[in-house]
Amino acid sequence: MAFCILCSHKTVSACRGELDVLECTNDDCGHISLDTEKFVYPYADKDYYDHIEKSDIVPDKPFISRRVKVITDITANKGRLAELGCGLGETAINFQRQHFEVWGVEESRNAISFLKENYPEVNWQCNNITDFLKEYREFDVITLFHVLEHVLNPKEIVGLIKERLTPGGLVLIEVPDVHGGLARLKGNKWEFWLPHHVQYFSRISLSRLMESFGFNLVYSQNMYHLGYPQGRLCRDVIHGTLANIGLNSILRTVWKNQQ
Repeated sequence: MAFCILCSHKTVSACRGELDVLECTNDDCGHISLDTEKFVYPYADKDYYDHIEKSDIVPDKPFISRRVKVITDITANKGRLAELGCGLGETAINFQRQHFEVWGVEESRNAISFLKENYPEVNWQCNNITDFLKEYREFDVITLFHVLEHVLNPKEIVGLIKERLTPGGLVLIEVPDVHGGLARLKGNKWEFWLPHHVQYFSRISLSRLMESFGFNLVYSQNMYHLGYPQGRLCRDVIHGTLANIGLNSILRTVWKNQQ
């Protein structure tokens, strides 16, 4: 018998899309995950970013700027910020341009090598996020944009984040919402049932995880897709409205570290 990685309650096996998943039977959790004991990381033998052009990196995209504004609207403290799983670094660069002292952490050697050469003002780290959090000192803000769904042990990661955040520090988490309206509507055809997504969070299960470490929710937004807004007024209004009435695929939250 397998047990929920978040609440240790028993799970049942189910099929979602082409994936075999484990669903927690605790109504106060309901977390869904792959069987982590059987999971094989699909990029173990290759770099996720095999070719990068400077034109690929556009830090002022509307949805990137909106990510940064979420934090700057909450706090005036532009201190030390770590973006975990920074990808091609667009959000980290935008934060740095808003006068944060930024660390961008990414496992891709190609991405970090390219970013160090072209954007040296950010502290780029080629590292996995677990080792980074064990090695580095405190931060005022930590962000995880579409990262937590990829980790094998989210409780370990959140515990390390708790240790590394200053009192009153903020952590921004954005994940696919498995209980969002679009996931319910599309069922097994939901586009986020992916073999490299290990964890499938809902508002309930993410809250259970974060609150168990003493974090308080200070911001929450339902989003239609991960690239919202796109800077196209009509489309953004439609997508924003659909998300607000529950037809969302993405959940964005900000949590405050209470000591």
